[in-house]
Amino acid sequence: EAQDRRGRDRGIVEVDAPGMRNGFFISGGLGAGGEQYKYSDEVSFTEKLTKPTFTLRIGGTPDQFVRVGAELFGWSADEGDYRESFGTLLGVVQFYPIREAGLWLKGGAGLAVSSQDNADPQFIDITETGFGWSLGVGYEAMLSRSLGLGPSVELYQGSFTRRNEPTLN
Repeated sequence: EAQDRRGRDRGIVEVDAPGMRNGFFISGGLGAGGEQYKYSDEVSFTEKLTKPTFTLRIGGTPDQFVRVGAELFGWSADEGDYRESFGTLLGVVQFYPIREAGLWLKGGAGLAVSSQDNADPQFIDITETGFGWSLGVGYEAMLSRSLGLGPSVELYQGSFTRRNEPTLN
C-alpha cells in the first residue's frame, strides 16, 4: 500500500463508519396478516382470517437513531363471492435504540381504509375510511452498505364509524 510522506495510507477512504444510517431510504415487505374485527357493542372479535400482506415505506434519516417517512400497508382476502381488504397510509417514525445494531421500533398514524366488495348484486359494496395506526418491532441485518434484510412484527389497526351503527375496530 502506498503511504504519503506523513505516513498515512492513501487510496480508498471510508466516508461513513459501519452501522451508520443516513439519507433517503426505501423499505418493502411481504408477510402474512390476520384480520379480525368487532363492533364496539360486541364482546369479542371475529375468527382470524390470515392472508398475505405488503408494506412499502419511504422517507429520510435525520440522524443515526431515527428514520421518518410515509408507509403504505395492504391486506386483501377473497372469500367466495366477496373480497375483503384493509389498508393504511401512515406517517411513521422508526427508532433505532442502538446505533450499531439493527434493532428498530416503529410507530405511525394516519388514514385507514376498509372495504368489502360483493360479486352478488343483492349485497351492497362497503368502503369506509377512518383513523389508522401501527406499532412494530424488527431487526435488519445489513447485507451491504445500502441493503438490509430482516424480520418484523407489526400491528395495524383502523377505527371506522358509519352513520347509525356502532364503531368498527
